[in-house]
Amino acid sequence: MKPDFRMLSTSKKPPRAVADGIGGTIIAVEEVAGGSTLLSPGLGGFMRKLTFAIMIVLVSTAGFADDAKMERAKKTDFRAQTESKRVPKAAVDGVAGMILAFADVSGTPEQVFHALTTNETEKWWKFPGTYHLKDWKADLRVGGRWSVTVELNDGKLVHEWGEFCELSVPNKIVMTRRMDENPFVGYRETTITFRLEPSPFGTLVTVRDEGFIGRPQAAYGNAENWEKVLGWLDEYLSKK
Repeated sequence: MKPDFRMLSTSKKPPRAVADGIGGTIIAVEEVAGGSTLLSPGLGGFMRKLTFAIMIVLVSTAGFADDAKMERAKKTDFRAQTESKRVPKAAVDGVAGMILAFADVSGTPEQVFHALTTNETEKWWKFPGTYHLKDWKADLRVGGRWSVTVELNDGKLVHEWGEFCELSVPNKIVMTRRMDENPFVGYRETTITFRLEPSPFGTLVTVRDEGFIGRPQAAYGNAENWEKVLGWLDEYLSKK
């Protein structure tokens, strides 16, 4: 039986740190051997033991929310970011119920904004052999609604919908999201913020997905999915 695409994998993840350019924080995550085990329900209700514990360290760096301070911090120094292209990474703050993900993707902020807010999503937001999107609809204004259908490989349909809370073309999108009952998050509404900034490689995309308090398993599963999504977006725009 295939695992549900919305749940976390059982493979151990390497240490990682994700910067939240929106809120000015950093989340560092490491999975360490030992400690308590996490029981992970799969399809059919069976339980799996993950043989590693998850340790999360949240470091507040609110000062970096100030662009001038960020520029000073970028000067050559071991603490500054590298000059290589940032591959998709995601981390979870299980206490605050928040996911942070980022990546350098091909294309301008305008192209990325369009790819995230129009039916262009149907061209690239797909997991071969697992699911694809169809029937995207959006009233692109603050307070406007959006909806999309996720068609699974077995023909089952999952409906997602929400509304736009903030739109600043081409640099910021804030939107809510609900979906048909998810085995890990139920009907919980989450809020997704996309921040799009020019980078030497195209656009630095930062994703902040909030609303998972009390639902850590859903958060970890969605974090893995955000890494895939950002990779698909980069691959798609690199061919345009």
